[in-house]
Amino acid sequence: MAIIVFTVTDDEELAIHAVHEGAQDYLSKGLIQGPAGRLLLTRAIRYAVERRHVQETLAEERRLLRNLIDSFPDHIYVKDTESRFLMVNLVTARFFGKQTPEEVIGKTDFDFFPHGLAMQFREEERAVLNSATRL
Repeated sequence: MAIIVFTVTDDEELAIHAVHEGAQDYLSKGLIQGPAGRLLLTRAIRYAVERRHVQETLAEERRLLRNLIDSFPDHIYVKDTESRFLMVNLVTARFFGKQTPEEVIGKTDFDFFPHGLAMQFREEERAVLNSATRL
């Protein structure tokens, strides 16, 4: 469902909040008067429907990718440059003693391994990153 918020005020902060909460657009009722306003409303509806379709398509692709990643029996994970986990599959989460991948997100090897081993992993990651930047 595409949502367009109509209001009598032209409140930029409220507009941003509405869009963050799921609305596709925000229009002040004063802007949709007359022929130009109807054109603006028609365009807003068309764009809102298209944005909603794109959001649904991306959500479906994310679900598909998540299912694919979780179906692999091997450890799959992605880390940021600070070695924090951004994504892990279910096998990796369970290896760390967690029920869901979300429980691992934002953590580092220091949260799961002894300090010396975590340092070794971090140095190996840095070496990989450094070699990749030289290519």
